[in-house]
Amino acid sequence: MKLSIVLLSCLVVLAVMLAVSEAKQVAVLSENEEVALESGRLVGILDRWGPEFFVSFDVKATSFINKWQSVIYFTIDDIDQKNSDLGVYGCRIPAVYIAKSTGTTSHLMFASAINGNPNEYYIDVNNDISVGEWNNIEIAQTHDGDVTYSFEVKLNGQSVYTSTNTQAQEFSNVRVYAGSPDSRTPALNGVTRRINARESRIPDVQDGIKARGAKFGDVTIEESKEACYARCLNTEGCTFWTWYYPSSRLAKRCSVYEGEITESRTNKHAISGIISLDPPGTTRCISWTHTDCTGREKEMSCNLGVYETRQWKVSLQEAQDSCRMKSDCFGITKDNGGYEPRSGTTPYSNGAAHELWICDA
Repeated sequence: MKLSIVLLSCLVVLAVMLAVSEAKQVAVLSENEEVALESGRLVGILDRWGPEFFVSFDVKATSFINKWQSVIYFTIDDIDQKNSDLGVYGCRIPAVYIAKSTGTTSHLMFASAINGNPNEYYIDVNNDISVGEWNNIEIAQTHDGDVTYSFEVKLNGQSVYTSTNTQAQEFSNVRVYAGSPDSRTPALNGVTRRINARESRIPDVQDGIKARGAKFGDVTIEESKEACYARCLNTEGCTFWTWYYPSSRLAKRCSVYEGEITESRTNKHAISGIISLDPPGTTRCISWTHTDCTGREKEMSCNLGVYETRQWKVSLQEAQDSCRMKSDCFGITKDNGGYEPRSGTTPYSNGAAHELWICDA
C-alpha cells in the first residue's frame, strides 16, 4: 500500500513545506521544526488514507482554556466550505483534542471512525498533559485479519487505549490540520513537531496477497506481521516475507524468501512485504545527530520506543553497529541499562533517558 500526499511525493511524513493559499501561512513540518497550532492550518491533503494508518507527532501546550481545544485533525470534510458533518463516517480519522481546563494540567481526548460510529471517542483521564512539557502521541490502525482492525493510541510510548474496528475503511482526499479545522473549535495554545503520517507501520506491504518464491529457513510461528517482517529484516539474504492472519488455518505462520517473487496470489488471510535489496548496514546511519538530556530530562526528548526484546549494548559503537543492521532502527538511547538501539520514530522525554543519537541516513 502506498500513501501519497497531494502536491507532494508519496509515502511518509508530512515533513514538508506547504503553501496552502495566500490567506494561510507556509507551514514547515520537518524533523526539527516546531509549528504553531492554529485554526484552519491545513498542512496537507492525503490522496488515500486507510484502512491501515499510522500517525505520530509531538505536542507542547503553552496554556489551556475552559473549552475543548483541537490538536490535530484528519477529515474527509471540506471544512473550509462549511460542509463539516459529524454524522459522516470519516469526519474524524482521527482527531485529537485537549480537554477543557483552567489549570496547568489537562487530559487527552481522541476520536475516530470506529465500528460504524463516525465519532467514537475516549478521554484519557489517567494521564496528565502539562503546560510546557512535550508529549508524543501515536495512533495506529492495523489489520488483524479478515475484516478486523486493531485501533491503538499511545501516549509517550505507553498504550492508553485499544479497540477492535470491524468497519475500517479507505478514504480519499483526506485533509490534515495542525490545530483545528476552523474557528468553531479553538486550536490548542501550543506547538507541534515531527508529524509523521503513513498508511502502515511496515513499509512496502501488500495486504490480501500471498507471495511465493525461493523459501529458505523453516516456517516459524510469529505473533504478528511486525514480528514476521522483523524476522526477514534480520535474516541475511531475505528479500520478502508472507504472514498469515490468526483466522487462517495457517494461523501466524511466517515464511521468508530470497531472490525474486515468482508467484503472487490473492488471499484474504495473508499479507506479504518486500525488503530493500541493499545489504543491511551498508548505507544506513552514516552520521548521527546527538542530543544530551543529562540534567534536563523534563525539557528535552531523548527516549525512543523499544523493541519487544531489549537491545542494550555496553558501548556506543556496539549499539551503532547493531542499529545499522536493523532497517527499522531509528536511533540509540543511553539510559540506566546502557546504550540501546531503538525502533520508535519520535523522541519523547523520559527521566531515565540521558542521551540520544538519531540515525541521519
